[in-house]
Amino acid sequence: MRRPRLLSAGLLAIAALSGCASAPNPQQALQGMNVAEFKQIPAAMHAPDSADIKQILSQPVSQEQAVRLALLGDPALHAMLAQATAAQAQYAQAGLPFSPGLGFERMRSADGLEIGRSISLSLFELLQWPARRQAQAQRQYRNQLQLAAQIASRIGEIRQSWVQAVAAEQQSRYAQDVLEFAQAGAELARRMQAAGNFSELQRAREHLFYAEAAQQAQQAQWQAEHSRAQLLRLLGLTPAQAASLKLPERLPDLPKTPRSADEVAQAASGLHLGLLIAKAELQAATSSNSALAGLELEGSLLRNSQEDGGKKKGFELHLRLPLFDAGALARQELSAQARAALLQMEAQQRGAQHQLQQAYAAYRSAWQLAHLQQSEILPLQQRILQQEQLRYNGMLTGVFDLMAQAREQAGAVREALKAQQQFWQQDAHLQQSLLGAADAAQGIATE
Repeated sequence: MRRPRLLSAGLLAIAALSGCASAPNPQQALQGMNVAEFKQIPAAMHAPDSADIKQILSQPVSQEQAVRLALLGDPALHAMLAQATAAQAQYAQAGLPFSPGLGFERMRSADGLEIGRSISLSLFELLQWPARRQAQAQRQYRNQLQLAAQIASRIGEIRQSWVQAVAAEQQSRYAQDVLEFAQAGAELARRMQAAGNFSELQRAREHLFYAEAAQQAQQAQWQAEHSRAQLLRLLGLTPAQAASLKLPERLPDLPKTPRSADEVAQAASGLHLGLLIAKAELQAATSSNSALAGLELEGSLLRNSQEDGGKKKGFELHLRLPLFDAGALARQELSAQARAALLQMEAQQRGAQHQLQQAYAAYRSAWQLAHLQQSEILPLQQRILQQEQLRYNGMLTGVFDLMAQAREQAGAVREALKAQQQFWQQDAHLQQSLLGAADAAQGIATE
């Protein structure tokens, strides 16, 4: 009687432990990370007419407000959270112990009726349960990190798209200004040719500038519409929300100085999702139990009752003989997976530093180019144009020489706008690199 009681007590303990199993909440796990944007993720997706969303849309949406808008109400982003929750539940379920099997047997013979009852349990599965439970916990942790990487990557896309949308609208407005200027020049050239003061060649040159300006204005308008549509898609807005979305008229000014290398290095010493995922993969691969791979042992307790009142008790063991599969291939697979995880971890460690250096070099170079364009080239172009105006007022030069100089200044303004856009895009990319989101998302995509 002692063994069945011990077995029953053990089964009750396992049942109690398994009853305490629950899937962790991905949103709570994200909010526990040291990432400011993750702390803004609400427990549930906000309705399109919620007060928070209305308040954001009531004024021009900044880059950070665009991110918050997506965190509050983007169905695609909240679908990621729901899928992660489902995966967490699956891992928690896979970490539960296998339920024992109950058997019932009724046999009649010349000696009378015999009733057999049995309870069976896979002993190897029971021995492996703590390791399996730990492995599922590691998969849950890895799933949380992958979710964090996906959301961080989405936030990075929104930042990039916001910069493109604001810059495209700014460039489109400026292209319209240039077009009006070119149209006025072309009309003046037409009238001067009609009056006999301008050659056909001179008029054709002015008209060509007008045609090119019209082409650039059309391209800029298409780019503005395309960039805005891309941003609206990433924000997950409804048609009514999209119609009410207002963007700032211009990109933020350049910072007076770029972020220093020490500042970036200090920020990089914190959370790096790519490295954390690689560590989780390695831990999961090395903790797999390869010693029992390919083996299977099942034990059963038997209790038979006979019609004459006699009783039989005993146990039964079923061992699958590993004649054709002794587990060598399974152990080889686990060993190879552990080695691959170790090498991937090393590759992540080496690549993360290079990737951050590359992102910082691009960020700093973009700042220097934009700063040079705004602090040197544009003021020089403006000064030259002013001098040309003085020469025109003193009748030392003609109106078309003045317009030619204005065209050069327009080109310099366009280049300055592009340089400013490039800087803010590199700034967003640097933020992604500090989190390691780009590496992590690439790793997830190649799984």
